[in-house]
Amino acid sequence: PVQVYTVQGDLVKHWGQGAFRGPHSLRFDPEGNVWITDFLDHVVKKLTPEGKLLLTLGTPGKPGKDETHFNGPTDASVTPSGDVFVSDGYGNRRVVHFNAQGKFVKAWGGYGGGPGQFCLPHQIVVDSRGILYVADRNSGRVQVFDQQGKLLDQWAHLVMPWGLSITARDEIWVCGSSPQAWYQNGNYPPPKDQVFMRFSTDGKARQLWTVPVGQDGR
Repeated sequence: PVQVYTVQGDLVKHWGQGAFRGPHSLRFDPEGNVWITDFLDHVVKKLTPEGKLLLTLGTPGKPGKDETHFNGPTDASVTPSGDVFVSDGYGNRRVVHFNAQGKFVKAWGGYGGGPGQFCLPHQIVVDSRGILYVADRNSGRVQVFDQQGKLLDQWAHLVMPWGLSITARDEIWVCGSSPQAWYQNGNYPPPKDQVFMRFSTDGKARQLWTVPVGQDGR
């Protein structure tokens, strides 16, 4: 379920028990609606803050790669005009654009490490100018696009970006780990550290700090 807390950590309410199979991200749009990306159910859901379903993008329980299907989507970002951009990450490695009514507009990307391709688009945010930032986690870079899908920039070799957040002042916060081989000798090595970085929109790192790597069961 979705759980709602005060800033002091007190549980206020919860809703959505049984409505999600694998919630991967939770975002708010400019109107305060809640967008939940469910990578196991292959959908993105728009809900009110009370949990009323308003819109579903994708086809529940059915992966695919067309205008009405996702395959393991990871995140969604909504512009002030209501356009929705989904990082369709685990299976399709693309970004999908819908208008405010949920109608498919276009998609771009595909598997690869080249400019405009994705190894795993894991998070997506939009700034006040409408520029999109995509955390391509497994390739260790953030790619920057306009809303037509044109690549504007890429920030590489700084962080393996697991999560993105953006403030009203267009400060881009990245949580992740130092760059490393994602798949090596038949294994997926665990992250060697945990870092937080604050970027300006031109890709310059403005702040950095680390926290200890957690251990299971501790």
